[in-house]
Amino acid sequence: MPSGNLRKDHIVYSEITKPSPNGVSATLNPASPSAANLSTANSAQPALIMPNGSLPDRWQYQWVYPYIWQCSAQILVRWIHKNLGHTHLQVGCSSSWLLALATAGKARSMTLADPNLNRLKKCQQQLSQHHRISSFQYDFAETMAFGGQQFSSIGIGNLLNQLPGSLDDRARIFDDLQPHLSDEGKVVGWLLAMTPSTRSAMAALSMAKFRHLNILHTKDPETVLQQALNQRFNRVAVKRIGHVVLFAAGH
Repeated sequence: MPSGNLRKDHIVYSEITKPSPNGVSATLNPASPSAANLSTANSAQPALIMPNGSLPDRWQYQWVYPYIWQCSAQILVRWIHKNLGHTHLQVGCSSSWLLALATAGKARSMTLADPNLNRLKKCQQQLSQHHRISSFQYDFAETMAFGGQQFSSIGIGNLLNQLPGSLDDRARIFDDLQPHLSDEGKVVGWLLAMTPSTRSAMAALSMAKFRHLNILHTKDPETVLQQALNQRFNRVAVKRIGHVVLFAAGH
């Protein structure tokens, strides 16, 4: 694969806010005891106050996820929060609303990478009030090139549902991310995995709405994801909530 073209947009230095006193804790146990430290919270959980996001955000996270995928936005926020490091790379910005909720109360150095400039701009606006942000326009089809830079967490949201090809092909993005993950770092995200019980409900959603969510795949087997992670990482945590497969993996 050729070297990626990364164009630096700008960096915003912003005010640091104090943590909310209304932190809420939650437990999502990983699939294996050896992976227990991947999902252990090292700080207070974010308060579960869902702000008024854009109409697409509210439609997706307050209706589609809880009622179609049977996994609430609160669970996703908690999963992201538990696995965040102090330096974070977000690859794909479609879940920036969740990232903003998960990082509320603690300033971080964050790098955003997405091929869509509008999504980059929106994500920056949601995060720059409380975090130091760098953003890059990045083509997912190209190899990521951050030099020797490493991050203590890398988030990909549900990017695996949005890339073309088989799940084995899409999982190669982990090969690009591994060199940029610190020794104690984690890759965190989730896979939307439709089962026969959800297909009738999914059929009720128009294809126009599906295209808006950029979802290309919904029938990937959880076992294929587990195998792809086990082949690349020593520490793997996988947890199914409804029809969403949460994962976190590290060296």
